Amino acid sequence: MSEPSDIDDGEFLLWGTGNGDLEWAWGDDVFLSGRIARTWGYEETGDVGSVLVQVYDETGFLDNGVQPGIVYLENPTFELGLTPSFVPLTNDGGVWSANIDFTGLGVFTIGVQPVVNITEESKVDFLVYPNPASNKISIDFLGLTIEEVYIYDNQGKMVVSQLTKNGFVQIDISNLSSGVYSISALDSEGSFFSEKLEVIKE
Repeated sequence: MSEPSDIDDGEFLLWGTGNGDLEWAWGDDVFLSGRIARTWGYEETGDVGSVLVQVYDETGFLDNGVQPGIVYLENPTFELGLTPSFVPLTNDGGVWSANIDFTGLGVFTIGVQPVVNITEESKVDFLVYPNPASNKISIDFLGLTIEEVYIYDNQGKMVVSQLTKNGFVQIDISNLSSGVYSISALDSEGSFFSEKLEVIKE
């Protein structure tokens, strides 16, 4: 971080990391979208304005076809029901940058546009079978009013979008590579539901 836009004497922005993995992953019950496991905490004293956040990426880790950004929340941790802010990062020769105005006490990470669980009730609430699978899956939404279902890879990229019929759907996954995916759906009341899917190819 550098270049605060409005820093005066006695004003500070402190930040540090919890040293989580620098690997793309699905979050816990809070995030349905892709992010890295590592998070950083920050605390602002006074108002330093916006700061330049830069991520040096010599290996092309973030350049994977999905728009990365800084996901941040004015809260000590990412918690269920709280929707974080998202600022896209721009790439200039392997250096990803964004200007962000952190305020108060909070937490941030690197991820894609966040999709979060809204309530405790939005945990796993539909049946996917077989799971693990290799060619085709069936999904029974167990009475939920779901019109469309989405499958995301572990980088947060949507790889399947399919309409449902009478609370049930069959999906061809034969073109998906081996790995762990997230199946997500939105019900008629705006609540998110999610289930993990493991795809195994011989």
